Formats: sequence, C-alpha cells, structure tokens
Amino acid sequence: MKYTWTVAQELMRLTPPVVGSFKCARRDITFNGFDIPKGWQVFCVAAGTHMDEKYFEDPEKFDPSRFEITSFPPYVYIPFGAGPRVCPGTEFA
Repeated sequence: MKYTWTVAQELMRLTPPVVGSFKCARRDITFNGFDIPKGWQVFCVAAGTHMDEKYFEDPEKFDPSRFEITSFPPYVYIPFGAGPRVCPGTEFA
C-alpha cells in the first residue's frame, strides 16, 4: 500500500482537493514587494507551492516516487490546507 499512497499524494499535489483558502491580513504587511493592508483578504492557492520547481523537480511530470523518501518544508505540500484551519477530513483521506 505504500506505493498506492505515494500515487495518491502525487495526485493531490497535481490536483489538490482544496484549491486554496482565504486569509485575512491581521496587520499591514509587505509580501514580495506588494503592500497588503490590514483587513484585506488574501487568497492562498495550493498549486502555488505544489508546482514550484524549487521544491518539486520537474513539477509538471507525474512522479509518485518523489514522495517515497522526500520530506518537504512546512506549508509546501498542502493538499488539505495547513495550520489551525486545516481541513478536518484530512485524517479520513
């Protein structure tokens, strides 16, 4: 079943069940040169990190083996969201 789970993880990397989530800025911040005022809604898209070549070599390629031994930094692989508002169904998947 280990290989089946790596296939499922790779599928969720390419097509995450949770596309993204809104977050509210608690204070004025600057992110990558953009000013985000307090109270603005920001939409975080999971595919933004799931398709990043910095973390996933050849990100467009379907390659379940990338999940066999590799661990990723926090908030890079987030098919069910992350942090305190992670999807409650993540344990059932």
